[in-house]
Amino acid sequence: MNIPDLRTPRGTAIAVSAAILATVLAAFSIPPGVSGGDATTDGPGGLADSLPAALPEDLAGFIASDRWGISLEDVMDEIAGENLARRGLNPVLRRMGFLGLIEAGDAIAVLLADPELDGGGIIQLAPGDTLPDGRVLAAVTDNSITLASLPEGDPGSADPAGSGGTVTGTEGMHQEVLLLFPRGAPDPATGPGR
Repeated sequence: MNIPDLRTPRGTAIAVSAAILATVLAAFSIPPGVSGGDATTDGPGGLADSLPAALPEDLAGFIASDRWGISLEDVMDEIAGENLARRGLNPVLRRMGFLGLIEAGDAIAVLLADPELDGGGIIQLAPGDTLPDGRVLAAVTDNSITLASLPEGDPGSADPAGSGGTVTGTEGMHQEVLLLFPRGAPDPATGPGR
C-alpha cells in the first residue's frame, strides 16, 4: 500500500484501524507491576508514606481573645443562651410534667407524667379533666393549653365536684394560657418578616 491509496475511504479506514491496533498492542506489551510512579510517592493518594500527620491546631487562644472588643467564646455563650431560652420547654409545662399531645380526629388530649409513680406512668387528660395539682384543663389547641383555677384566697376547690374527674364549667375561674411552641421574638436589627 502506498501513500496515494490512503486518500480513499478504504485506505483511511485501514490506517485508522492499524493505529488503534498498534496502541492496543503497545498497552499489552507493558509488563504487570511496572508503573510510571516514583518510589517516594507510593503512599495513599500519591503521597509518600513518610510525611508526618497534620497536628491539630490549638485555637483556645483565638477563641478567648478579645482583640475586637468581645471574645468568640462570649459570643458563642450568648447565642447558646438565647437559643436555649427560645427553644426550651416552658417552665410551667415542665413542672406539671407535660409530655405531649394526642390528636385523633376532632378529639385532642394532653399527656402528663404521673407524679405518683416513679417516672413510669402517663396520664391522658381531655378538656374538662382535673390535673393532679387541682387545676382544670379548660381547653387544648395544637399550640396552647388553657388551665383554669380558682383565684387565690377563694375557699372553694378547683374541682367543685370534689371527685378528681371532669369539670363541666370554668366560669369565674382564673384562666392561664400556656403556649406549647412559642415563637422567638424577632431580632430588632432585622425586624419581623425578614
